[in-house]
Amino acid sequence: MKTLNITRFEIVGIYGIDVSCLMEKRSEEYFNSIRGNPAWLHKLKAKVTDPNRFGFTYPEFAESRYAKTDRVIRNTFSIYYINNLMPLVFRLNKEDILYDELFNIEILSASINSNGAITIKIKACKENSTVTSIKDIIDACYKYKKGFHEKINLLIIQFIELLSDCITELEIEKIPLNKFEQYLNYYEIIDFDYDTNETEKVKIKSMYKDEFYIKSLAALFRMSKTDFYNYDVSMISDIRHNDCGNRIDELWAINQDRLLRYHTYAKTDKYIECFFSDIILGTEILLQQKIVLQYINQWISIKRFNLREMVNINPRGLEVDNEKIVQLIFEMVNIYDVVSDGFLIQKNTNHTFFNLIIEKIIENMRLEKMHNSGRVIISDLFSLLTSISSQISTNTSINFDNLNFELSKSMGRINSFVWKITLLMAIVAILQLALTIFSFFKLL
Repeated sequence: MKTLNITRFEIVGIYGIDVSCLMEKRSEEYFNSIRGNPAWLHKLKAKVTDPNRFGFTYPEFAESRYAKTDRVIRNTFSIYYINNLMPLVFRLNKEDILYDELFNIEILSASINSNGAITIKIKACKENSTVTSIKDIIDACYKYKKGFHEKINLLIIQFIELLSDCITELEIEKIPLNKFEQYLNYYEIIDFDYDTNETEKVKIKSMYKDEFYIKSLAALFRMSKTDFYNYDVSMISDIRHNDCGNRIDELWAINQDRLLRYHTYAKTDKYIECFFSDIILGTEILLQQKIVLQYINQWISIKRFNLREMVNINPRGLEVDNEKIVQLIFEMVNIYDVVSDGFLIQKNTNHTFFNLIIEKIIENMRLEKMHNSGRVIISDLFSLLTSISSQISTNTSINFDNLNFELSKSMGRINSFVWKITLLMAIVAILQLALTIFSFFKLL
């Protein structure tokens, strides 16, 4: 009887949440005013004075390991991205390795990017080379992940307390664990080696031709506890169709939950090790982008509903809370920086295979769809604000003509009124310019 057992197994789990999900409303508004600008992240790094008090070391910006090899000409990340857009990484100030019956579990780091996503990276390894069944591997993964959310919650709270210590405008709103879990995102990267009971080790790509092997691989790819012996072979083509690997002895299968990799030289070739390290970093950055896009799409929807409270359309005409409209305009301008550019991680990379993997992850995380959706919603809201502001300006001009005869009675009142008209006209001009910019980006 054929067998497919695991000899080496490593799983890197990336948990993430948007900073604003754990902030007071005033703090959220402040953070949205700096979100998307890398400058605030560099200032944060300079302000960190005592990270040990919160359980972390002094931060450093993430680095490309592949860029440090002599193959840097085939760069993964661009020089611009490395120098300006990498997340800021905080490691734990003491080694915190947990042990269970199968894995050594280590919390690697906490990271934050300029757009406002926090990620916690955890690695679980089966260190010994003893063979383990795929079923036992999957059961062990479920077991260790099940009890980890509370620890992740505490780590993220500690991390935001550190941020609050450096940026005094930020105030934390502690939320229950069940609500926290609703905001939490997760993605994992699995690297493994295997053994078969055949005379010669079966090549990974050759397994696609064998019903037993492809069922076994599909179970690992899906991390499914279902008895894979009962899989319908015609329904498990997902692993084969999502495998980006070019070689017969490598596997790079990607779905919406994980990346599953096997490579013959995973632990013996430094270039392959450095490349895989950059893939893990790239995946973490993309998960951070997903987290922020989810937050922005939700934020815009809320603002759209709030706009109804600011605008009252009735038989007497249009009544608007001007102060709130102005505030919303500036909030929109600030938040747009986050969705104005596409996925910069892909720009100016000379490594074709790195770009292929990144594109596949973007596709499976549905990032492009979320990105486009955010742009469209923002653009539509700007159009609505422009129409409202234009109507306000028109109505105000008519009222101004009717008030000319009162000039001699109340110059102070008129001066105030003229100032308001000027402000409204400026707002209309800003909105029309912004709408033009939005329309231009939508065509890109």
